[in-house]
Amino acid sequence: MSHRYSNADGLTPKILHDTAARDMRAVEILLKADAALTEPAAYLAHRAIGLLFKAWLLQADGEFKDKYELAKLYGRVQEHPGAPELSAIEIDAVVRLTHYGSGLPRKQEAHGAEGDDVDGDDDEAINWERVRSLFRTLAGKVTSSIKDVAPV
Repeated sequence: MSHRYSNADGLTPKILHDTAARDMRAVEILLKADAALTEPAAYLAHRAIGLLFKAWLLQADGEFKDKYELAKLYGRVQEHPGAPELSAIEIDAVVRLTHYGSGLPRKQEAHGAEGDDVDGDDDEAINWERVRSLFRTLAGKVTSSIKDVAPV
């Protein structure tokens, strides 16, 4: 059974937003350091996007469930007026990042820094520009709905 988090747990949309922004800065550091660090970068990007969805839900509903499935979180966000609309490429980023949400190792082959799948299996490759676009869209929407949050 999943836990429902609320402000009573000491969480605020601002805390979730700021943590997501730090995670995305770490993603950029990992990707610049070594293309072989794509998997941990993808895990952190997944976490950052999930935190932004949860910040939105905490702001809108006053609570969220401890879930990590990005598509389900996005579905919950979409139930609210003024929810961010994602483009097709941003939805693609959500789908691809979903594979990295468990924190468990994926395949052993390397992926290039910009999402080029080295072994040719393009189904799971991450296009980092799409991830960045997704983060900017969500962070901008969350920022505009939360008091005392600076734009990312």
